[in-house]
Amino acid sequence: MKASTKVIFLVLIISTVILPQNVLHVPSQYPTIQSAVNSSQTGDSILVQPGTYYENINWIGHNSVTLISAGDTRSTIIDGGANGRVLYIEGENITVIGFSFENGLSGAGGGIWAVGDITFDKICIRNNTSNGNGGGIYIEDSVTNFVLL
Repeated sequence: MKASTKVIFLVLIISTVILPQNVLHVPSQYPTIQSAVNSSQTGDSILVQPGTYYENINWIGHNSVTLISAGDTRSTIIDGGANGRVLYIEGENITVIGFSFENGLSGAGGGIWAVGDITFDKICIRNNTSNGNGGGIYIEDSVTNFVLL
């Protein structure tokens, strides 16, 4: 292997292992959590400032991403507005930290429907309704970990 090829290879390894990935900021860079999720790539973190976000989030794919509140469950709320499920999340190695999921309404999993390898840490799920299974949470074919408040 040529010396220049070795250097390029070494730089690629260092940049993927050592350099931090992107931090996507809501609402300063992205107006909604959904828009930040849609723009996220492997290794990214989405940092959400305290506030109430009226959204029904569909997170499919976008693996190895962390969604984290800059506040806590009392100050960072995702409110489904009874317009559907608050969060549908399907993927691998996804972490969600420090949110309250409120006022979701769906046939199953009014607050959260989770599929895949997902960790929920320090979350609150309240005032969600389902016409079927899982008013708060519906877990399907998942390795899902929860730390609830």
